[in-house]
Amino acid sequence: MEYSDFKIHHLDGYIQSLYIVEYADKLLLLDGGSRGDVMKIEYFITRTLKRPMSDLKLIVVTHLHPDHAGAAPHLRKKFNIPIAGHPELDYWYKGFSGQIQHLLDTLFAWFVAYKLRNKYKRVWFQPSLKPDYELCDDQMLPFFYDWEVLCTPGHTTHDISVLNRKERIIYIGDLAIKLGSKFNLPFPVALPSVMEKSLIRVSELDVDNILFAHGGVVNESSEVVFDIVRSKLKNYPPPKFKRVKWFTNLNRAIRKYYN
Repeated sequence: MEYSDFKIHHLDGYIQSLYIVEYADKLLLLDGGSRGDVMKIEYFITRTLKRPMSDLKLIVVTHLHPDHAGAAPHLRKKFNIPIAGHPELDYWYKGFSGQIQHLLDTLFAWFVAYKLRNKYKRVWFQPSLKPDYELCDDQMLPFFYDWEVLCTPGHTTHDISVLNRKERIIYIGDLAIKLGSKFNLPFPVALPSVMEKSLIRVSELDVDNILFAHGGVVNESSEVVFDIVRSKLKNYPPPKFKRVKWFTNLNRAIRKYYN
């Protein structure tokens, strides 16, 4: 996708979509992807774009799940690329309950990869990122002052989206997902009432393109898309999830949820 000041490259990551924003003098990575995406990101920048990794000036992490934060620390360590994220990013996996959640999120990432019929790759990731830049609501991204940060919690306590008002485009992370032709809530929704406020906020934006982490690029009205997703909060969580008591039932419950 070409815009007046940049191009956006859409790559199919291990579990999610990867978006690299290419300017004449710098690159921006919207979410770090999974740990298994490190080589794909490096290959695309150096071989396809034929640019040095030093041109990648920032990695935005929308939330601390393995398919969004897994590759970021490895890219930072190898190429000294700074990471930007919400100030509460590293609180998500704090304490004993956080350790359990980290394990479950990692297992779920493998489960999704299995359902997508992807070959096994390493998914285990760091439960703490220590971002180099903290991103607060309504501020502009470091080095990329045409991109605005919007706090859109609900899926987790610390989700963010990034908006380019000039080009009328937004990257929403996991605020919503698209499976086939259906728009849906992410799994899980940690804070349903907060999620509703985030969906209302984004639905009121005047954008032409919505970048989904799961579902690719959508050229539809934000009001239509997010109103569809918000309507599904009325019955969240569905009874089928309330009945799940054992991990072995998770596969069946998720299939029903997304069908």
